[in-house]
Amino acid sequence: MIDRRSVGLGVIAGLAVGTARAAPDKPLFVSGPMSSNALAKGFRTAPGTVILPNTPLVSADGPRRLSDLRGRTWIVSLWAEWCVACLQEAPDLAAVARTHAGPTFGVLFVLTSSFKKLDFAGARAVLDKRGAGDAPLLVEPRGGNAVMMALAAQDEHSRGALPCNLLIDRHGRLRARSFGAPSRMTISHSGPLTEAEKALALTQPTLWATPAGGQFATALAAGLLDEAQL
Repeated sequence: MIDRRSVGLGVIAGLAVGTARAAPDKPLFVSGPMSSNALAKGFRTAPGTVILPNTPLVSADGPRRLSDLRGRTWIVSLWAEWCVACLQEAPDLAAVARTHAGPTFGVLFVLTSSFKKLDFAGARAVLDKRGAGDAPLLVEPRGGNAVMMALAAQDEHSRGALPCNLLIDRHGRLRARSFGAPSRMTISHSGPLTEAEKALALTQPTLWATPAGGQFATALAAGLLDEAQL
C-alpha cells in the first residue's frame, strides 16, 4: 500500500480538522473467508456511529445526497484530482463495477475537496482519462470538503485523508472504511512523490484488479454485510 506520508499531496489534504472521532482500529471481517482476503482485511470498523452526511451533491441526473443510499451494498470511493493514489485505483474499481454491479451491489465515486473546484463534467473528464469515466459519480460542488471531513477524518487531530473507501450496507449505514490505494508499490523515502514516482504509481495495478477484488465484490453482492457475525 502506498504510504500516505510518502504520497504527500497525493493523499492528505491540508484542510481544517473535521468532527472529532476515535481512530478506527478493529477489522470488520474477523472470521469467515473474507478475513483472509487481502482487500477485505483493509476495511476497519467505522469509529462510533458515523452518519452519512446530507451534503448536497451533483449527479448526472440532478441533486443527490449520500444519506439517500438505500437498497444496495456500496463501495463508495472518496477521491480528488490531486490524489495520486485515488487516480491509481480508479480504473480498477471501475472495472469491479462493470463486472459485479447489479441490484444488490454497486461502486460509487464521490469527488470531494477538489483543489481545482471541478464541476461534474470536469470530474467525469478526469475519471475518463483514467479509464473510469463510465463509473457512477457524485461531485461535491464548488470544491467543498464536507464529505471528506465527515467521513475520512481519522480522529480529532487528523485532517481528512484520501483515498478513503467506504462500505455502506443496504440500510444506508457506514460499516467500515479503508484508507490508501491497496497497491504493492512501496516508496523508500518520506515526503512528496517526485513526478517520476507519480507517473510510475499511475501505471501500477491495485489489488482491486486481482482475484481478491472479484471475490470481495462477489461476497458483498451476495449479502456479506448482512451476515449476523458482522
